[in-house]
Parts: sequence; C-alpha cells; structure tokens
Amino acid sequence: MLFDGLRPAIAGLVLGLVGSAAVTQLMKSLLVNTHPLDPLVYALVCAVLLAVAVLACLVPAWSASRLDPMQALRAE
Repeated sequence: MLFDGLRPAIAGLVLGLVGSAAVTQLMKSLLVNTHPLDPLVYALVCAVLLAVAVLACLVPAWSASRLDPMQALRAE
C-alpha cells in the first residue's frame, strides 16, 4: 500500500528533476553565485519531497491498520 502511493510521487519527482534541469539553462542569467545544476540543492529537494510523500502515505495506512476489520464491515 505504501509503495502504491509513492509510485506517483517518484514519477513526479523524476519528471520535475528533468524539467528543472531543462529550465535552468534558460534562467542561467538570473542565478547569482550558484551553479545552475547544484547537486546539493537537488538532493535536498528530493529528500524533502520524498519525506512528505512517505508521511502522506504512512499516516492513512497506519490509521487503517488500527481499525478492526469486523467493525469497519459492520459500519458499511
């Protein structure tokens, strides 16, 4: 269940990295005192986005695992 929720987040992350690498070539003149493809910035952004995606998947999964299946079926 967790990996099913993370699959779109990882796909979006990959597409975003490719898109941002392409756009930085257009914005080189606006960047001051930084390299357009700074690996530290890219790594931190990836880490933060993946951490948020994992939390967004874990919280509902954790609460669903705490339910009694019979009570959930009776409530329907």
